Amino acid sequence: MRTSTPDRRAARALGVGLGAAINILDIPVVVLGGHLSPLTEVLRPELEEELRARPGLGVVPPQVLRADNDQMSGATGAAWALLEGVVADPSAWM
Repeated sequence: MRTSTPDRRAARALGVGLGAAINILDIPVVVLGGHLSPLTEVLRPELEEELRARPGLGVVPPQVLRADNDQMSGATGAAWALLEGVVADPSAWM
């Protein structure tokens, strides 16, 4: 039996949580960003193992990738979504 380390426990917990979302949304790729981005290489092996063990995820588990160095990727995405509205109709914002 393998010893449980903090990174193994974190990857397992992440895999359990992601497994539910993946089952519901049929997600082929998981991108770890924000504060998890630098930890991707540490978490990936255990996370992929946990996802393979989750029932209902099919034959091929999702690919786990690292996001770029944008630590605020959620905020950046929200800002771009708002900016698209401004660009589409600038007069509405005046």
